[in-house]
Amino acid sequence: MSTDTQISDREFVSNLRAAVDAYLSAVDRWEAAFRKHYRMPGSDKISADMEAEHRDYGERRRELEVLLPRGTVCA
Repeated sequence: MSTDTQISDREFVSNLRAAVDAYLSAVDRWEAAFRKHYRMPGSDKISADMEAEHRDYGERRRELEVLLPRGTVCA
């Protein structure tokens, strides 16, 4: 990590907490959309009515994954 892109541990933890909160909110929205309609288990195809929730979930997960390497060092 270069000096100009480094952030303090306190700021990192704050960013990590925000990313975790956003990820869990995305999971909650996905599950709520999933429960609106009966779904057959084992189906890998994302139905059109859940595309937005699935896309949001994927974006929040990628944001969180970027922070994980440093998060494991802090633990």
